[in-house]
Amino acid sequence: MSPEFPFVLDREGHARFSELLAAAGMQFVESRREDWDSRSAAVYGELISPHGTFRCELCSSPAQYFFTINIRGHGKATSLVVEDIERAFGGHLISKHERPVA
Repeated sequence: MSPEFPFVLDREGHARFSELLAAAGMQFVESRREDWDSRSAAVYGELISPHGTFRCELCSSPAQYFFTINIRGHGKATSLVVEDIERAFGGHLISKHERPVA
């Protein structure tokens, strides 16, 4: 199983998700969507970055918005893509990840 790196976003970070990624040289490509109700959904896809392509999901609910990226292996690409995401969402992260979620 690949470790997951969750990023909790504020409302603006969620609304500007694609724009913020594009400004950082990355792209989210949607593969499927699950709408649970009118206010909650999960969008699954791939994050394409200069450091590789990674499975990820963007979720929204009335309580919070978050983006989770799955990264296989641990190495320089892992730290680089995490740094790129933190930079892309700069002022829109509510809390930074501390370690991968098992």
